[in-house]
Parts: sequence; structure tokens; C-alpha cells
Amino acid sequence: MKKLLTILLIALVALVGTASANYGADLADSSGVVLPNTVTQMVGTPVDYSIILTDFTGETVYYKVGFNDTGLTMDILKQGTYVSSNPFTDYDIVRVTVEQGAAQGDSFSGRIDVYREDPDANVQAVAIASIPFWASASQNFNAQIPEFPTIALPVAAIIGLAFFMQRRKEE
Repeated sequence: MKKLLTILLIALVALVGTASANYGADLADSSGVVLPNTVTQMVGTPVDYSIILTDFTGETVYYKVGFNDTGLTMDILKQGTYVSSNPFTDYDIVRVTVEQGAAQGDSFSGRIDVYREDPDANVQAVAIASIPFWASASQNFNAQIPEFPTIALPVAAIIGLAFFMQRRKEE
């Protein structure tokens, strides 16, 4: 029994300081709100997204596009960010564009990987978090429909002028 307790105590001492972090990363809009599963994005309009990191405090992080579908362009805008808090929002990191030629409702996917070391400098760097991304193409734009008086008043003025001119001709 004493041997068993000694072995257990040695094992516990050996485990001290080996707690692993639960690294997490999410894609967010420019105000820091986490994105839903699929984002609807205008064709040809680049949008900058932010990344929210969890449990990276005190580390410098790097990003790399893991993959992206044809028709979806993903660009990393900056590298080597020092994470100073938990959670930490790294604003405007990824620029995503659904390329011209995409049809309404076309779906695209991609992935951004997060590293503790520069993956371009060290090809053996291992991603410690990944962020999936899905986009649905939109051809629509948010055009304002003019109010009724904006259309009706000029039309009424033209019709009124026509009647006025006709009446002057008759006199």
C-alpha cells in the first residue's frame, strides 16, 4: 500500500505544470461578433474579418490559409500578433472575396490555420487551431427603393406642365 501511494505521489508530481491549453479560434465580423456557420457575401466585394483567440495569452500567433475553394479568395492581412488577453480579438486579419462570376447562392468553403510559429519560415510548424469558413454568394445589393412622393411629384409636375402648355396653345 505504501509503495502504491509513493508511485501515485511521484506520478502527480510529474504531472505538475503539464496542463494543456484548450486553444480556440473563431471568425468574427469587424465589430468582434462571432460569425454564424455560413456568411452571405456580395460577389466581388472584399470583406475583412477578425479572429477571436481563446487561451493564447502571452503567445505570438501567425495565420495561414489552410485551403479555399476556387472562386473564393482569402488573404491574410498581417502576421505575428502578440496575444495580450483572453479572449483576444485580432481585428481585420482576413480579407475574403467571392470572385466575379459566382452565381446567386453558390457555396464556398475555406479554412484559416493558427500557428505559434511562422509557417512560412518553418515548414514543419503545426497548426494548433483551425477556423472553418463558409460563404454563400449574393448578387443582390441593398438598394433603397425611393418613397412614393420622390417619384410622384416630378411625374405630376410634368403632367401639369403638359396641361398648362396645352391650355396656352388653345388660348
